[in-house]
Amino acid sequence: LDDFNVTIKDRLMIVIEDGKIIDIPLVATGVGSTIQCKENIETVDMGHVFTVDKARQRFEFQNRGRRQHQLMWHYVDPHAEEKKKEKDKGNNNSNAEEEVIHTTFNIKPEKVILKPNMAIQFQVDGKCGKPGVKAEQWKCMALVQGSNKPIEI
Repeated sequence: LDDFNVTIKDRLMIVIEDGKIIDIPLVATGVGSTIQCKENIETVDMGHVFTVDKARQRFEFQNRGRRQHQLMWHYVDPHAEEKKKEKDKGNNNSNAEEEVIHTTFNIKPEKVILKPNMAIQFQVDGKCGKPGVKAEQWKCMALVQGSNKPIEI
């Protein structure tokens, strides 16, 4: 298929010798994304790291499609639902200012345009001055050329 979410229609003609021709309509629609990563990044384990050291992991995304993708990393705030409910109730103490979220990890580049048949290497860095297990959730969203709705990679 050209790319994901594109519907292709065609016909399969089966010609039987000394018989009739069988005409079969075909329809195919792609699913998922043309962005691929060799590594499994569902969970990125940084291992044991001393508090004064920086943890670092790298991974590569490839665009195997024919359209460019704008990739954007977003931190998923585990308290977003609670904050939204508080804000909706009118218990917002931030005086209309956005809350600054300090994360242990960051991903670079945070935003990039990935052209067809190209690859990009992302780097996850983590540093924290307090001992303990640190976990954060990040999502990669893609805006595909010709579309105005981002999809989750």
